[in-house]
Amino acid sequence: MPRDDRPKYALDPVREVRAAAERSAREALARAVEAREAATRSRRSAEAEREDADRRATAARAGEQALLASGALSVADLGRHDAWEAGVREARAADDERIVQLSAREVEASHVENLRRSELGDRMRALELVEKDKERWEDARRRRREAADEAEGADAWRPKRA
Repeated sequence: MPRDDRPKYALDPVREVRAAAERSAREALARAVEAREAATRSRRSAEAEREDADRRATAARAGEQALLASGALSVADLGRHDAWEAGVREARAADDERIVQLSAREVEASHVENLRRSELGDRMRALELVEKDKERWEDARRRRREAADEAEGADAWRPKRA
């Protein structure tokens, strides 16, 4: 097997480690974005459910008011209405609490996402440093090779003295 005597860039192992760290950070950010989006969807869904329950309660109240205005309700019906209102208030309070908890999860997921985004930026900058250094190293190597080729060419075309 022929041996490769070309000089190797000394920081290639560092570049590989940093590239792996950058890929890992990119994947962590993707997971964090997915988690934040899921938290946002959960919160929005809970808010939509609460609004739907509010609409249903408003419609039921309007129907009850129409029956009350027509005199079609008994005292027992009014008592049941009061109990129903208490249940609606409890359900609304539970919905509000659930939304507060989901909002807190969404905020936490957003913080994690921002942290992962920052970590990815750090990893990208660290990798970029090594890649730019390698570019400079390769450019210097190319210039040395061109200078050597030029010197060799100058020697080849030098007129011989008799």
